[in-house]
Formats: sequence, structure tokens, C-alpha cells
Amino acid sequence: MALWTFRDYKDQSGNNVIADWVGSIEPPKKRNKVIARWDAILEQLQNLEQPVWPRDWFTQLAGFPGIFEMKFTVQNIQWRPLGFFGPRRYEFTFLIGAIERNDRFHPRDAPSLALKRKGDVEADYNRAEEHNLPVDE
Repeated sequence: MALWTFRDYKDQSGNNVIADWVGSIEPPKKRNKVIARWDAILEQLQNLEQPVWPRDWFTQLAGFPGIFEMKFTVQNIQWRPLGFFGPRRYEFTFLIGAIERNDRFHPRDAPSLALKRKGDVEADYNRAEEHNLPVDE
């Protein structure tokens, strides 16, 4: 059994915003490459203590307490899902999907929205569910 559990934020309607974001990536071949890279990183991290997670994969965002960006590149796009460690021990919850271009997040308000969503999950554990990104066949 893995040390870490990864979770995704759900909006007020119960939609998994991370799965929705990934599902919007076109074409499907690119989407599958993003999912494969994301899953490969999580597989490597799932049994490591957080202090040894590589900084080139996860870094804390300055000015947004407790918010971290996952960093990876697929097809020359810098993918930056944002999340936090919690709400329970050995859980990391993804809060919003973003990309980075010219040192700027898209969407631009991704860090502040992640901070708000962190509060939502801390107040209600059911505002997140287990991370699961289905690959198109």
C-alpha cells in the first residue's frame, strides 16, 4: 500500500475539477501524454517522505501559504497543477489545473483560487475525492 493518497478538488456540484481540466486538453493524444507523465511522477512520489520530494517536481508558491505547484513539461507546455499537503496526513490534494507561460499562470488567478479551495477542503473533507485521471483508449 502506498504511503501517500492523492486527491482532487470537487466543486459545489460535486464535479472533479482536476478531471474536468485534464479532460479539456485537446487532442486526446496530448491529454494521454499529460496523464502518463503526471501518473509517472505520482508513482515515484507515493512512497517517499515529503521532505525528499524533488524540488524540480514540487515547490511551494511564495505568497500563497501552503500552496504547492507540481511541475512537469509535456509537448513544450509547462503543466502546473496546484495543491496542498492535506487535509489529512499523507494526503496531497490537487486544487486547480494550470499551465505556466512566460513566468505567468494560466488561469492568472490560479494561486488565489487554489488558496480558497484549500479552505473549502479543510472545512469539508468531502470536497475532494481520490485522484483518478482516466486515459482515453
